[in-house]
Amino acid sequence: MPTDEEWRKQLIDLIHQGEAKGQNIVNYGGEVVGFGQRVSDLGLASADVLNYVLPSRTDLERMTQAWQYVNKQEDEILHAIMPVSMASTATSGYAANYSMTVLANPDVVGFVPPDKQNEARQAVVRLSSVIDSQAEKNKVLSLFGEYGLNTAAAGRESPRDLFQTAYAAFEKPVAVNVSASGSLIPMRECINAVVAELIRRRPMQEEAKAQRDKILSICRQCAGRGVTDAAIQSMASRWDGLVNELSGAKDKQYSRDQWREALRRATLFLIELLQSLDRSKMK
Repeated sequence: MPTDEEWRKQLIDLIHQGEAKGQNIVNYGGEVVGFGQRVSDLGLASADVLNYVLPSRTDLERMTQAWQYVNKQEDEILHAIMPVSMASTATSGYAANYSMTVLANPDVVGFVPPDKQNEARQAVVRLSSVIDSQAEKNKVLSLFGEYGLNTAAAGRESPRDLFQTAYAAFEKPVAVNVSASGSLIPMRECINAVVAELIRRRPMQEEAKAQRDKILSICRQCAGRGVTDAAIQSMASRWDGLVNELSGAKDKQYSRDQWREALRRATLFLIELLQSLDRSKMK
């Protein structure tokens, strides 16, 4: 079993590979430019933080898996094995961003030796800025429009309304000590509403009671070209953990940084899920 330090070295190496390949992809032009630039930016900022911070074994393994997926996708692009599927680039790119959110929290600086904290803090700020540029609210709202998720049945709130409520509570708190539950619970309900609608639109109805089973069923029936089963499994596992995290807001005190981190993860998950699907396969 690799040690944490061995995991970190492997992860930093993968990130640098991804960063370099991302820059090569930028030079090719076309639709993949955005993907390449995002991965390159994320790689540079992530490796900078990892030079100071040693996450837990669990986080390191999850991050490493995400970057292995990114590097594989970049190899396919660079080697021109097949026409590139933007659905598969979305799943790999946003999965990598999701995995790095834990390093974009200023709290990690507290685990760095005092003489390195200033540099670590600057690295965290850079990574935070890169992830924020990709966990873009307007991208989610645009996808909601494409999927017809801006309206709801009478007496219910639409995914769009719930999403905006979640961010409004964070951005314009009514009191200094406002609870994060007023934001994270609506975000949970937003994603639940999205998942419920996608479940309804599957071409074949099948039992899917557990949270992860719903994602597996939606994606296996409606995934875009190039989205692998490993990517689908990863999304299902992350939603399983994310729904528990968002639900736990009722019983936990969140700092502003922790609150922001949870919103980032939820936003990245929504973008990844919706961009990984092929709407032509749905009812």
